[in-house]
Amino acid sequence: IVGVLFCILLHKSTFGRKLYMMGNSMTASHYSGVNVAGTRMAVFTIMGVMTAISAMFFVGHMGGGLSSSMGTGYELDVIAICVLGGVSTAGGKGKMYGPIIATVLMAFLNYTTGLMGADSNIKKIISGSIMIIAVLIPMINRRSIANAKLKLVYHSNKNIEALNIKTAAEIKELKAQVKSGAITSAAAQQQIATLKAECKATCDKLWAEQKEDAAKAKERFK
Repeated sequence: IVGVLFCILLHKSTFGRKLYMMGNSMTASHYSGVNVAGTRMAVFTIMGVMTAISAMFFVGHMGGGLSSSMGTGYELDVIAICVLGGVSTAGGKGKMYGPIIATVLMAFLNYTTGLMGADSNIKKIISGSIMIIAVLIPMINRRSIANAKLKLVYHSNKNIEALNIKTAAEIKELKAQVKSGAITSAAAQQQIATLKAECKATCDKLWAEQKEDAAKAKERFK
């Protein structure tokens, strides 16, 4: 129930959109008219209330023999759950259902390691390893995809890559202008065709220059 409520709060409300905006850039949010200080205070208030409710459930579950250090180590599990659930440590990215699924997975992991009789330190090592892997995999994937695209599509030429990105952005802007009625579809199609032709001609020229430079370098080292 709590997960559903927070899903609605994050993804279907103005408050949730403000949080995502602030996660991406506090400065941009401030200049966009978002009450950054007030929103942060609201977030910390909600967090405090949820912590208090969780503490009551925790105390009720544990029963007697409570101590002030009983929650030690749970912060690592929380961070691991958030990262495993796709929440960006930099802020501004993530879905509510991700941490919910990750919580179930971590609970299953703790239950399994408990059945195996694993030491609590082993559980911490496993949680930390999961967190590290969950952080590294997206970074490796993004970098690998970018490098492969640069090599296969743009012939390892960053100038060709930059030109294609610029052309794609200009085409996207033209399509947006068509939707807004700023220009006609026919005029946009003509400009898009011109942009594509110019981009192709420039890319062919850059690619030819690159091949020529490579040939000269090869001759030089013979």
